[in-house]
Amino acid sequence: MSNIDIENEEIDLLEPELEDGETLSPHDVKFWKTTYETNKETGKARLKSITINKLKLLKVFFLLGFRRLDIDDQSTFIRIENNRVIKRITINQVIDTFFEYLDEKDFWFDDEKSLNLDMIKEKFITSPGSYFKEDKLYRLNLFTKEKIEFNTDTLNEKFLYYKNGFVRITKAGVEFNDYSKLEKYIWESEVLTRNFTFTKYENSYVGQFVNKICQSEAADVGDRIKALKILMGYYMHSFTDCKLMALMLTDSKISEENEANGRTGKSLFCKILGYMLSRNPEKLDVKTFIDISGKNFDPKEKHRYQDVGYETKIVVLNDLKKYFDVDCIYNDVTEGVTVERKNMSPYRVKPKIILTTNKTVKIEGDSSKDRFLEFEFSDYFSKKRTPEMEFKHWFFRDWDADQWAQFDNYMISCVQDYFVADCKLMEPEHINLNARKLKENTAVVFLDFMSDLKIQFNQWYNKAELFSAFIRRYPDYDNQKFKQMHFTGWVKLYTKYMPEFEEFKKERDEKRSDDVIEMMFRKASNVEDEIM
Repeated sequence: MSNIDIENEEIDLLEPELEDGETLSPHDVKFWKTTYETNKETGKARLKSITINKLKLLKVFFLLGFRRLDIDDQSTFIRIENNRVIKRITINQVIDTFFEYLDEKDFWFDDEKSLNLDMIKEKFITSPGSYFKEDKLYRLNLFTKEKIEFNTDTLNEKFLYYKNGFVRITKAGVEFNDYSKLEKYIWESEVLTRNFTFTKYENSYVGQFVNKICQSEAADVGDRIKALKILMGYYMHSFTDCKLMALMLTDSKISEENEANGRTGKSLFCKILGYMLSRNPEKLDVKTFIDISGKNFDPKEKHRYQDVGYETKIVVLNDLKKYFDVDCIYNDVTEGVTVERKNMSPYRVKPKIILTTNKTVKIEGDSSKDRFLEFEFSDYFSKKRTPEMEFKHWFFRDWDADQWAQFDNYMISCVQDYFVADCKLMEPEHINLNARKLKENTAVVFLDFMSDLKIQFNQWYNKAELFSAFIRRYPDYDNQKFKQMHFTGWVKLYTKYMPEFEEFKKERDEKRSDDVIEMMFRKASNVEDEIM
């Protein structure tokens, strides 16, 4: 039976009738019309023209999984793969996928074979702008009323996505489920490129690493490990409708020359979190985990977060410059970041932020103190003893399936620790953070001066006389750049960071009589009246 209707000069575009339970596939939709003319001498039909029905073509794109996604007044093209997995795509990817579909399709043509696949391809190649322009693809959602909703972590739940299924973590336990039980969509970048299995994790490499970076003779190691595991659970938990905080990672040891040593494992720690939230956090095209160079980070530059995507969960500002002011990113921590890209309208994302530095950072004011937690890495690792030397392999790159499974289960235990703690973070015990801050923000000679002063508590000291005594002892500081206010500032830092002292309060610990200003030192609890 001929598919060509000579009299009507076109092929019917009706879609096939479906049985109950059947769904329409892109191969069921005929998006072209052919017009024929009759050869007067032979009486045979000859192809005259091919017309593309743009609505039918758009339906093919829809059935291939393409959609328009609207987020915060921004429209982007996506493709739904494997039922619930969404991938962000470009128009070129729409075109490539469509031509792959043409090659796969078993087309039905007229019985004279006068129409073939190359003719249809030629039609699209000749004028692609007629079929693949944004204004046409923006109408993809004509064929559905479904609102795309993403599966997200909730107050009491954490989800992790693997090749073979997804994990749901709560305070009560851990469940592994098939994707058929997932009711909402997820980003492709969230699906980890490995399978999940339950296993013991006591000897996991990441657990050993955490134990070593928490080592300390000055603080309770068990409490430090507990606090850090809870923090790791916090960063893996992508729920942000809560009190958001930023973690400042720094070193515990500093050289005599006041230069930070570094290489203590801070970057590896951040990668450990990234490998739980992203397919490959070291690839620039993955937006779930973003690492931004702190050395080049300018908080006033409007494109500073241009690499952040809608699906970004963690932003790391790595290796911050000396004297970085955390107050300038306070709103970024608490309210989210504004992303500005060239030729795009700004949009807001609410990731959790980590900062790393080899130097201490000044965190002043009650608001900042309430939003920034500092954690010191022990000096176990250094350039002379790297994690690669210690563990005899590269993390992630050299792991087999069992080592990945131990890693996953250890990290899941961190999320459970976070839930068991009722989602409340612990202030990690410090090793010598205050001593480092004092040393980095004053001078060694000043510390010697204060130590030799043998301060008496609850007695008044003349500020000018203290300053004069200091510059007499260290004449290099008798210059126009170093003034009374600098010295007084150092004294206040001394009371703040030395454990024997109660922090200086101007309204309580300073008095003025004529031109004489005096200050008083108060002791902290459980110390003797005199510092020896």
